[in-house]
Amino acid sequence: MAPGEREAVIELEQAADSAKWAALADPGASEQAKLAVVSAHDSICWFKATGGLLDREYAEPDPLAY
Repeated sequence: MAPGEREAVIELEQAADSAKWAALADPGASEQAKLAVVSAHDSICWFKATGGLLDREYAEPDPLAY
């Protein structure tokens, strides 16, 4: 990654983390919305750690189990 790209990915991950916990705490959010936010968060974290896309093999089997 170029020098500013890693910082941008970290900022994106922090925003996704906030969105994840907000969605999970929202009693009005649908299961589909929660799954979308959690999946986006997990994909961003995976990209930050590996530089690659999240392979289905490594996705959480039950992403809403918290």
